[in-house]
Amino acid sequence: MIRKTMAIVPVLVAVFLAAFTITQTHYALWASMGLSATLTGLVMTLFYLRTRRIADETESCQSETYFTLRGQKRVQVCLQDVTIHGLKRLRYPKLAFGYGINMIDANVHHDGVGSVSSSSVPPKNDKFDRALLVNLDPDGTVTFASDTTLALFDTSIKDLDQGQDRWFKRVFGTTRTSLLDEITEDYSAHRVVRIGKSANAHIVFWAFEAVFDASMEIELIIASGHEITRFVDDTSMPARAEYIDYLTGLLNQQGLFHHLETSDATMGVTVFLDIDGFTRVNDYFGHAFGDDVLRSIGERLCRLGDGDVIASRFSADKFLVVFLGDAANGDVHVLVDHVLQSMPKHIGLNGTTMELDAHIGYAVYPDDASTLEATVSLANLAMQGCRKEGQRICRYHADMSRQVSLRMERENALRNALDEGSIAVHFQEIVHAANNDVAFVEQLARFSSPALSDLHVEDVFALAKSANLLARLDRYMIEKSLEQFALLRKKARYKRAVLGLNITPETFMDSRGLSHLNRAVKKHHLKRSWISIEVSESTFVGALERCVESINRYKAAGYLIALDDFGREYSSLAVLDSVSFDIVKIDGVFTASLDNMRSREIVKMVHKIVTHAGKVVVAEGVETEAQKTALLGLGCTIQQGYLWHRPESIDTK
Repeated sequence: MIRKTMAIVPVLVAVFLAAFTITQTHYALWASMGLSATLTGLVMTLFYLRTRRIADETESCQSETYFTLRGQKRVQVCLQDVTIHGLKRLRYPKLAFGYGINMIDANVHHDGVGSVSSSSVPPKNDKFDRALLVNLDPDGTVTFASDTTLALFDTSIKDLDQGQDRWFKRVFGTTRTSLLDEITEDYSAHRVVRIGKSANAHIVFWAFEAVFDASMEIELIIASGHEITRFVDDTSMPARAEYIDYLTGLLNQQGLFHHLETSDATMGVTVFLDIDGFTRVNDYFGHAFGDDVLRSIGERLCRLGDGDVIASRFSADKFLVVFLGDAANGDVHVLVDHVLQSMPKHIGLNGTTMELDAHIGYAVYPDDASTLEATVSLANLAMQGCRKEGQRICRYHADMSRQVSLRMERENALRNALDEGSIAVHFQEIVHAANNDVAFVEQLARFSSPALSDLHVEDVFALAKSANLLARLDRYMIEKSLEQFALLRKKARYKRAVLGLNITPETFMDSRGLSHLNRAVKKHHLKRSWISIEVSESTFVGALERCVESINRYKAAGYLIALDDFGREYSSLAVLDSVSFDIVKIDGVFTASLDNMRSREIVKMVHKIVTHAGKVVVAEGVETEAQKTALLGLGCTIQQGYLWHRPESIDTK
């Protein structure tokens, strides 16, 4: 009440002075003072109300439970049992309104028919998993600790005042210097700590994650604790704890390989399970609910057997089950089906349901591999084969390894070609059909390596994408093409030519691609208006808005835009209406069927629409005199095709 009264005082003073100045308007000094006081009062009031709102919202959060996480975005998160050291509440409002923390916010139960649903009431007996949370400054200073953390470790905020290093050792089982060194290097860390002795002991797994600011400097370190006592044999702690996936209680990768390496089993079946589109679950229901689904799957996999069955959460939404010895001595198809049936068929929350499915690959030891560990990668290959072949379950076969070897051979060939600069740039002329003058030259890539020569150019670029070489290949082609075009334009035949530059959709829609192009154009003393960016219709599929934004950036920078292969995709007319273009290149499929009345009418219509807008039309795929003549009759005077010029390495000397 006192604070509310104090907030009104500046306003009352301001109103009084303002009223006084109205009656004393002939005194300029009084008028100036009144105006200043009014503004000051309003500013002070707004500041008070804003501060008070933040404090009120922070306090209200302590009585709510709303956990969520959406990538690295800052979203509203209200924490239970929040204790904030002194006035840190206002200094660190992100604790109440900032970073989403991956925690449990729902009970998952099974209905017996393969579904998972969720209630809105958190589990009463799992408070440690929900509330073990500590936030640290970049220098390791503790700025926040949940009440449950303080209670479990029998400590308090006062202990922090008496010495942070000792508090670190007690709660995290390590020194502050050691932990910060690891986080600075890897941006994450983990520790395992035991609290208490004998039957009353608790084992906690701490996961530390660095959060970055806009400058990519560490702004905050979040420590999230998970009570894993039920998963760990205390006699082997902490070595055993290092093998545990703290979310599901299954073995992690390290634990899986340790068990396989030390196993004396003479036979085994390794099953690799990959959940389809699990990001949809996290995106719609939230990561906390997604974690509950993963726990549910882990619990079901644990029920497949005892010591002869090893279950592991391999990564994210991928699981492995290995049947050993007698457990593997049966119908393999039945074993694999048991794993598939461990998947819940439906999940739901608040009346919304979603279907779940998975792809499964498996390999058999010793039939497919000489060691149990090797079956893991083979089962993974089989799972990937399922996706390619459109099947749910696939067994590994030797051809899968041969395909991997061939792909690696091709990737190495592409990498070597980039290193050696042996990828050639060819140009194809685009001419005025009336006089054979060059209007444009289109740049094309050619690969001479034996490992790549039998691939179509589009397949090579797809290979580059899968090998994380796409950006490098694009930069190489841009640099090489502009270098040669700068020399080519000095020749009389090409002095008015415009370069048609092919750029992959990924580079085109990446702002860094435009920056690189600008630097290359400047380096080779070219004008941006001499460059036409070829954008195929497939680029627009599913990304029309992003593509239009990229086109606008290139246009604003001074480049021309050509719609390549126009007419091949169903969305052509919609694209024509949405995009700011300079050139439309009619796809060769229409040129090849000009004897068909419908094709001629389509070409005629597109030509009319484009030229009416004052833009340029290019007809692609011209290979015969008849096609040339027919296109001229339809008004298409600029043509491209083998009739006029085959792509070649043009002499630039």
